[in-house]
Amino acid sequence: MSQQIHIEEQASKPRGKFILLGGGWVASRFAREVADAHDVVITCRTEEKCAKAREEMGSKAISVVRFELDDFASWDNVNSEDQLGIRAVFVTWALAPDQVPKVQKLLSTLASSDGSLRIPVMCLGTTSIYDVPNWKVSIQESSKLKETGTPLRGRADSEAELLSMGASVLHLSGLCGDDREIRPFFEKGWVRNSLDLVNLVHIQDVIRVMLSFSEEENFKTIRGKRINVSAGAFRYSDLADGLEVESPASSFPPSATSKIISTQFLRESLGDKFMGAFTMPVSGVKPVSQGWTSAPEEGGRNFDEYWELMRDTFDGCWTGPTAWYKHAEDDKKLDNGILFENAATNVESCYNITFTDADNGTWDGQGLRFAPGGA
Repeated sequence: MSQQIHIEEQASKPRGKFILLGGGWVASRFAREVADAHDVVITCRTEEKCAKAREEMGSKAISVVRFELDDFASWDNVNSEDQLGIRAVFVTWALAPDQVPKVQKLLSTLASSDGSLRIPVMCLGTTSIYDVPNWKVSIQESSKLKETGTPLRGRADSEAELLSMGASVLHLSGLCGDDREIRPFFEKGWVRNSLDLVNLVHIQDVIRVMLSFSEEENFKTIRGKRINVSAGAFRYSDLADGLEVESPASSFPPSATSKIISTQFLRESLGDKFMGAFTMPVSGVKPVSQGWTSAPEEGGRNFDEYWELMRDTFDGCWTGPTAWYKHAEDDKKLDNGILFENAATNVESCYNITFTDADNGTWDGQGLRFAPGGA
């Protein structure tokens, strides 16, 4: 449905031109989607890749040109395009710090006299740049980023340089749709049937967001800002049930990789009706949270209810034999340092876990090998 909606919207608008720096998965699908209503320029780094992309695109409205950031001669392939008809420019690859000055110089050809960009320029980013304290915290655009020195922080810092020019960054959650199906992730064991959360967005909705923010009035609301793009946070166990895949279930609480991406800013920018048309990754499966409220969706639960379920899972007295291991002495370690020695076997352990209220509890353990007075 969302695909039909935005095609009809674009068909009613004056024909324009989109430039996509990079010809990857998102760029190629965007190009094919809008080619009937607009002209599109996408770039590839070699002539061989250009030839292959032209064959795959199959539309005269899509121009595939060679562009290599380190080859200044190839910049003319982009700069020579008529600037007057350009609706928006998208930087679609993961920016590295050493690329920023060159990208800024390229984009400066689209700048006005005061140095700010005169047309919408957007960089496609990822929600993985955020540091996640715990899964119950809603991650907003102002949330803490990854630690300095990590690759993802380098990417975020590079994006910040473009933000200072007036560009925007669309932070995409996990992409799905088209040939990116969710079922193989379970079947190949890449993910498990668990309470872990994953934020997903369908490629058709990514295209809708890109098109909507290409409108100058909409772009004004996000100029120079980051904005999260997600259909919601989904529980893997719900996705497994919806897909009817056979996958061993786990009742452990959400891991450190779980997070809930806030899309409050996106909703405020484009409206409830726009967000309401988002495509769910798996038919019939609703998200734990759609990013702007913790209120339960019809037929689903909010994340406070999931926390209650996990408390019930852990509450109780757990007993049984336990084998404990410790790191081996230095002279016995392997080169990678991962060698353990059996420290105690068949120790009778007991974990008595109780909760005094919704957020506090006690954990009483016996048979803990490395605790004071342990076995």
